Amino acid sequence: MVFGCHTHLGGPLMFSPRFAGEFHALLRMSTGGTVMFATATETALATSTTSAPVLSSGEQLAVLGWEIDAHQYRVVHLAARFDEELEWLRLGHRCASAWIASQLELQASTAAEWIRVGHALRYLRLIDAAFAAHVISYAKVRILNSLGR
Repeated sequence: MVFGCHTHLGGPLMFSPRFAGEFHALLRMSTGGTVMFATATETALATSTTSAPVLSSGEQLAVLGWEIDAHQYRVVHLAARFDEELEWLRLGHRCASAWIASQLELQASTAAEWIRVGHALRYLRLIDAAFAAHVISYAKVRILNSLGR
């Protein structure tokens, strides 16, 4: 079973039961308790007056790691769309990865990988769905994507 919630970032985040409770506790702490949950039980938990459990550093790291993957899903799709729309050309850059790298202060090869993965996910529907549902991580998406080339 997978649990999900919607954040202020505009998209669903999905978590296995192992991390769902820890994520919800961390999210409640960071948002002051305002969270929309998928089920009535989770809604009741989010609005309860009990204090959130203290998470260990390892638990916080695991929760944050899954949150990063959820954002990475959006990043690769946006990077591919940015490349396709040629906005980078109108902005005077030689390629989309150069613009992304200059704006985010990262290596052009990293930006190019985001674009490549984003484009490939359009044709790898099962991998894209698993990534979106938080069944597989970005690291696994990259590996599966490279095997499919």
